[in-house]
Amino acid sequence: MRSIFIVLIIANIGLFMHQYLMVGGKESISVGQQLDLKEEGERLEFLAEKKSGRVTKRKRPIAEESINDVGEKNIGENPMCSMVGPFEQLIRAEFLVERLKSLSVESVITPVERIEGSVFWVYLQPELSQQDALMRLYELQKKNIESYIITKGELDRGISFGQYAERVDAELRADEIKKQGYEPQIKEMKKTVNETWVTLSPLAAEKISESVWLDILSAEAALERRQNFCISVASQ
Repeated sequence: MRSIFIVLIIANIGLFMHQYLMVGGKESISVGQQLDLKEEGERLEFLAEKKSGRVTKRKRPIAEESINDVGEKNIGENPMCSMVGPFEQLIRAEFLVERLKSLSVESVITPVERIEGSVFWVYLQPELSQQDALMRLYELQKKNIESYIITKGELDRGISFGQYAERVDAELRADEIKKQGYEPQIKEMKKTVNETWVTLSPLAAEKISESVWLDILSAEAALERRQNFCISVASQ
């Protein structure tokens, strides 16, 4: 009887161990399968995105992106340079550049072409050759018509009767020429004025105090200080 009881206990222990091992194995297999399926699903998703061209990049945190990117955009975005001028003579601008250099401030001389109204040119169309232009000029001067040969540009070998600030004056002159048997033309051209300025970068301008600025501008009556978009000036 005792031996039967011991055998039953051993059998129960063996059955329990068998069931425990079977359940543990199933759980370990299911966990492994889940991991494999998850990795396989991610690979399939990545391949699908790659084929369709929709592979997305991981974004930086919003705070980091906004601070860094905005800072980079603001640095050097549409910088405004300071300009002093116009100078009546180039040597005056050169003096200012040397003066600023003695103050450890870099600057450059900048030629500026400014449009200042229009002029109206009265002329005859260009002749076929220089010899023909000379003959036409001789003909006009014999009639006491003030004129000269145009020697450059698209009207080269043409005959000029002068340039006028007002269209009405140009038309009156053209009428006078027409009465002499010619067909003058009137061309409107932009009148440009060449000026000399000294340009400083934003960092260079910050080194100059207001008292120095006032002293610089008082050197000539026509001098003024302006700000304009920087093109290519010293950065110091």
